[in-house]
This record gives sequence, C-alpha cells and structure tokens, in this order.
Amino acid sequence: MSCTGSGQRSREQEAGAGSVPIICIPTTSGTGSEVTPFATITDPATARKYTLADYALTPSMAVVDPQLVINLPAQQTAYGGMCTIAHALESYISVFASALAADLHLL
Repeated sequence: MSCTGSGQRSREQEAGAGSVPIICIPTTSGTGSEVTPFATITDPATARKYTLADYALTPSMAVVDPQLVINLPAQQTAYGGMCTIAHALESYISVFASALAADLHLL
C-alpha cells in the first residue's frame, strides 16, 4: 500500500482506487445518499441503526432516473422534500460547507 508523504492514505486510496466501482441508483429523492461515503444499516429485529463511514463506500457513479420516484406515496415524497430543504439550509449555515456548496445553495 502506498501512502502520502505524511504516512496517511490519500483520498484516492481511501475511495478504493483500483477496486470494483460502486454505481448507485436512488429510488427516493432528497437524501443524496447515492453520492456520499456513508451507509446506514437497520437491524429489523431490534430497529437499531448502524452507520458506516468510509471513503471506500463512495459511489463512482449515480444514475438518477426521475421515473423511479414518480409513483412514490405522497408522504414519502414530502419526506424527501423536507430532507432536501434541510440539506440546503445546512449548506448555507455550515462552517464546513465547501465552495461548491456555497455556490449551489444560492440557486
């Protein structure tokens, strides 16, 4: 394994460069989870949620097809809309927002 000069793994290494690409196809709207290095697994027996965070989980591509969400129940669509609003506000007020996020929240 190669490392950067500091002995730390580079972002490319963290993202799993050279591994099998992850391609995500969202079937809901609003979370943006199809482009993040995070995953949540729910244990249905206990209703506990476990979060995984690793750049190796970052998808190589997201295929976003509006036809997959057009028939969602109204409540699920509303949840997605509220999530979208929350993310927009978060990018506006976060001290960790990137320059790209700062540009996009003004749209």
